[in-house]
Amino acid sequence: MHLLADLRTAVRRLAKSPGFALAAVLTLALGIGANTTLFSIVDAVVLRPLPFKRPSELMAIQSRRAQGGDSVSAPDFLDWRRQSRAFREMGAATSQAVVLSGRGEPERLPGERVSPGLFPLLGARPALGRTFTAQEDRPGSGVAILSHGLWKRRFGGDPGILGRSLRLDGQPAVVIGVMPAGFTTLEEDSEIWIPMAFTEDELASRGSHFLAVVGRLAPGATSARAEAEMLAITARLAKEHPREDGGYSAEIRPLHDVVTGGVRPALLMLLGAVSFVLLIACANVANLLLARAATRQRELAVRAALGASRRRLMGEMLADGLPLALAGGLGGVLLALWGTDLAVAAIPAGLPRAGEIRVDGMALAFTLALSLLTGLAISLVPAFQTGRGRLHEALKDGGRSASGGKGRHATRSLLVVLELTLAAALLIGAGLMLKSFARLMQVDPGFRPAGLVAGRVGLPEARYPKTSQQVAFLDSVLARLRATPAVRDAAAVSPLPLGSSRHSLSFVLLGRPAESPEAKLSANWRTVSPGYFRTMGIPLAAGRDLGDHDRDGAPPVLLVNQTLARRHFPRENPLGKRVRIGYNDLECEIVGVVGDVRHAGLDAEAGPEMYTAFAQAPWPSVDLVLRMSAGAPAANAAAALRAAVRQVDPEQAVARIETLDELLAGSASKTRFVFALLALFAGLALLLAAVGLYGVMSWSVGERTHEIGIRMALGARRGEVLGMVVRQGAGLILTGVGAGLLLAWALARLIARLLFTVSPTDPVTFAAVPLLLAAVAFAATWLPAQRATRVDPLLALKAE
Repeated sequence: MHLLADLRTAVRRLAKSPGFALAAVLTLALGIGANTTLFSIVDAVVLRPLPFKRPSELMAIQSRRAQGGDSVSAPDFLDWRRQSRAFREMGAATSQAVVLSGRGEPERLPGERVSPGLFPLLGARPALGRTFTAQEDRPGSGVAILSHGLWKRRFGGDPGILGRSLRLDGQPAVVIGVMPAGFTTLEEDSEIWIPMAFTEDELASRGSHFLAVVGRLAPGATSARAEAEMLAITARLAKEHPREDGGYSAEIRPLHDVVTGGVRPALLMLLGAVSFVLLIACANVANLLLARAATRQRELAVRAALGASRRRLMGEMLADGLPLALAGGLGGVLLALWGTDLAVAAIPAGLPRAGEIRVDGMALAFTLALSLLTGLAISLVPAFQTGRGRLHEALKDGGRSASGGKGRHATRSLLVVLELTLAAALLIGAGLMLKSFARLMQVDPGFRPAGLVAGRVGLPEARYPKTSQQVAFLDSVLARLRATPAVRDAAAVSPLPLGSSRHSLSFVLLGRPAESPEAKLSANWRTVSPGYFRTMGIPLAAGRDLGDHDRDGAPPVLLVNQTLARRHFPRENPLGKRVRIGYNDLECEIVGVVGDVRHAGLDAEAGPEMYTAFAQAPWPSVDLVLRMSAGAPAANAAAALRAAVRQVDPEQAVARIETLDELLAGSASKTRFVFALLALFAGLALLLAAVGLYGVMSWSVGERTHEIGIRMALGARRGEVLGMVVRQGAGLILTGVGAGLLLAWALARLIARLLFTVSPTDPVTFAAVPLLLAAVAFAATWLPAQRATRVDPLLALKAE
């Protein structure tokens, strides 16, 4: 009963001070809204279970070598599935774009090849129709499953889509199912699924790693038992197939960790940073409430003298913060609804589960709990001060001095020091991220992106069953592109640098002992057309480039990058050495060494890379790369690409047309997104800390008006009064910044893995950021200090 009465009284009191209430509510709304927005992102991406049946049982299974994790070859996947008992079932998928034609313009759709057991393993049920059967897992089965989005977009949500025949890569395929809205497998942008249907070449090559494998634990099995079993299986396979599987083992990880692991540290760091903003906001509002409580000291003393217990008065003070916090929570939800929409629009491509981000019931429950905790936090300080204060002394005093007290001044100063400490730590974190991002943008990617435009086309075996047909298509398209006036050069590569695709092949250095650790290795692999390195601006370091004579029937050749050459031929010339690669056990001669390219991203060091001639090792999809003449717009490149491909094959489509500058910027988009949010939170922290310091210094000047008036009446100069106030503020600033440096030093190691070539204790950042904070804080102190020098001694004495 007392609580409800206290709340009603608190609301009435706030209604009489609308300016105070508005300032407090807006301050809390900023802190709570920022926390709700980021919690919505973290909950959707990191905390929420995957949208599959019993997701805790799902494990990602990778091949593993000393160099790190790897995808899985088709023969290894089939052996794993057959021999494992710890997994109830295993499924596999690999990205596979297809061209949908025969109805409107041909369109290249992102898709996947999936094993028939993958959908049941995930517990996925189609919205319409059915999933694949084991009998349909064969080349030429001609069936497909559509995503809900593709069904709506391309077919208008026609319920009669089941049984309709489409043309995929020029071949007929019958639609057997439509998946529910929002469903994804391992590739979030997939719009169509087709059966895995391993080819003969895939079944024969253990060295070609291209599958993502998922397993569901059997009843009673644990991940530790499953990993022990898989290690035993891979050890057996290494003995049975030493040339391809030698040196490989297996790694088991929860599927949830694999999906979210790349972004979890950054998002959790941001969640910690935004909590600092809320703590600063709470300290600000607690200071406001403390100042408000000081003006009520005589009222509280009278009530205490009339019999009100100290506990009763403290309860009333605690109730003062709850209406402010709940109103701030409501304002925070409104800000979060807007902020979440902005964040989703700004989220970089590739962030997992971004489509699930929204302010939902979980976010609202989080906001309510946060608001209640905030209400308690902002009320504790004034309640504690009321409880420990000597209320009877307030009855003896008469003016503004009754609102003071050393304890109250110390508490308010401590709150400001806390704000400055947290702001300093946040600003240093943002400074480290800014320096890291600047360093990242200065990295040489290994090629010249200016003027480059790329687009992807497919060369499926069903439409181009012979290597000669694939090569003829590519030669014809490249010839037409090179004849285009605005195109300086053109070439092909699979896969494109900085793209999402990775091709990893095992290889053997021939002529070395079979038991040597260097005899069985793996590297990223790309197949390219002649002229690729010239078009991209990748330097040739030694040997020769690929030529038109490097075709099927000619001796297979290989180019390697400088990292592979240094790592595996440290004291010898790699030119002329022979290598057997995991692409159909092709034996190649190294004829050239090219410069390193950061294929995996600007923040990833170049690893071992090898390049083969497309005519000797074709791949079912390629990226066409154009170097445009100076001043030629990218739109001309897109038109040229589409026209050249359509002239050679009217049923082909070009997808993902983008400039290499855009691709380069996109590779750093996650870092840019994290930095932007951290900078925003640091800016809010700086603003709130400056406002808090200004408020304390203004209140201090107001309380000391009588003292300042006496000093000036006795002859104190304005400079002396100014120095007195500034020294008080300087003490708070130096203490807060100093504590912030210590806190930042302690926390910086937590973000070390997010930094690029920047030490977590970078001395320049640790020196520059405190200077910036100190400058802003001194500005917040200077304004009240200037006001103090304008006090009229006579008016100040009369007021007392």
